[in-house]
Amino acid sequence: MKIQQSLLLVSVFTSVLLTACNKAPEVERVEAIRPVKAITLADPSLGTERGFPAKIEAGQRASLSFRVPGQLVKLPVKEGDLVQKGQVLAELDPKDFQLQLADKKASFERATNDWVRGKELVKEGHMARSDFDRTVSLQQQAAADYKQAQLNLSYVILKAPFSGRVAKRLVENFAEVSAKQKIFVFRGASELEVRFDVPEQLMIHLKEQGGENKGLAYVQFPLAGKKRYAMTFKEVSAQADEDTQTFEVRFMLEKPENLNVLPGMSANVTVRLPQVQSDGWLVPDSALLKDGDSAQVWVFNAENHTATRVAVTVEPFDIGHSRIKSGVKSGDQIIVAGVHALTDGMKLYIMASPEQAEY
Repeated sequence: MKIQQSLLLVSVFTSVLLTACNKAPEVERVEAIRPVKAITLADPSLGTERGFPAKIEAGQRASLSFRVPGQLVKLPVKEGDLVQKGQVLAELDPKDFQLQLADKKASFERATNDWVRGKELVKEGHMARSDFDRTVSLQQQAAADYKQAQLNLSYVILKAPFSGRVAKRLVENFAEVSAKQKIFVFRGASELEVRFDVPEQLMIHLKEQGGENKGLAYVQFPLAGKKRYAMTFKEVSAQADEDTQTFEVRFMLEKPENLNVLPGMSANVTVRLPQVQSDGWLVPDSALLKDGDSAQVWVFNAENHTATRVAVTVEPFDIGHSRIKSGVKSGDQIIVAGVHALTDGMKLYIMASPEQAEY
């Protein structure tokens, strides 16, 4: 009897143990949160900001060459060297030019002596006026040749026209070079030029506002995080590109300290356009859900991290952008990417991005 009871207890215990082992562990379900990009609608009376990709160029740049041909004998700088205005960059062998100078000097002195004697002779009636006129012409030609020989000798030294950096060195020392042959590509070191293209609808506002404001535009560099550098308006092209119908705009930037910004680098420009949209908000077309003539946008709700579809009135503005006339308000965060993949109640979070700007 005791054996049967013991077997029964073992059976019950084993059954409970097997049941516990076969039961799947409960997994806590975590709701997925989707990252989105958004822009914040600014007060229209304060204007708007637009972002553009940009290229960096040197504020001063030049291709340097000799005015005379010859053989290089000194080439003391290399690519990347920082040099000061007036510093010697290269020299040609001066021997031939020194000989030419000596020859022209002798011719000039001889012609000058003939001219001085001729003045006395023609005054005394011992020289015809036509012969004297010839000595005058020869003396003037000899003076011009002597002056040119002096200049040619000075041209054998190539100096930096302004303080800057040697971007490229295109020859090696002791090479024979011709006149006007490019020796260096030289760029200024203190100022940079920021170039970018804007649609024709915005070009007039840049031209009108740019001459006065340094706070009109800012540039950001990928390696500098969110830091923005103010620029000064320089000029805008007078003719649109035939293919893109955009105008090239140029701003000047003082070279940032502790940031190695070089010509050829890419950057992002933010331009403030105070008068462009006093009656609405400029948004990228990627933010719009369109159905015929109607349109909607997703407005982000920071309290519950969801978004709501809101009907808006829009009008085309330029390639890739529209103006929202009504349906939203200043301060609303509008989702601008992947809007067709969103659903009501979906949990979202705004991606931090240095490229996000107020619209």
